[in-house]
Amino acid sequence: MVSRENRVIAASFVLLVIAIGVLTAIDSALEVSLGEHPLPAFLVVVGIAVVLPQLYLAATTPDDGEEISPRARVRFAAVAIAAFAVLFASDVLLTGVGAAPLEDAETLQNLVILGIGGLAVLGLIASEFLAGYRSDSSPDDDLR
Repeated sequence: MVSRENRVIAASFVLLVIAIGVLTAIDSALEVSLGEHPLPAFLVVVGIAVVLPQLYLAATTPDDGEEISPRARVRFAAVAIAAFAVLFASDVLLTGVGAAPLEDAETLQNLVILGIGGLAVLGLIASEFLAGYRSDSSPDDDLR
């Protein structure tokens, strides 16, 4: 029998294939090359294939210690967002921004992708600090 986690991940990949098919149809109908626009590609690939199943499993899996904890799933999603952001925007990292990044749509989109990756890492760090603060500030059971 296939596990629930594998079914969710397989469904997300089927949804990704459907989304790519729809985007390809839009691309051919409007004659707009989505290959020149990295932001929609990033959002579709990372959002549907990686983040959506992990956040769904984190929200619906009980934290009973048998499966992967919801916090670990959220951590994985944040790290995956950052890693894919670096991969998708690698040409900006390698070539630099240039004099006028706001005039070039592709460079601006790559900067937005890097911003999303940076925000994911900052959110992860803030979440870990908050979790650490809460665990340190809990009352000690021995004092009662």
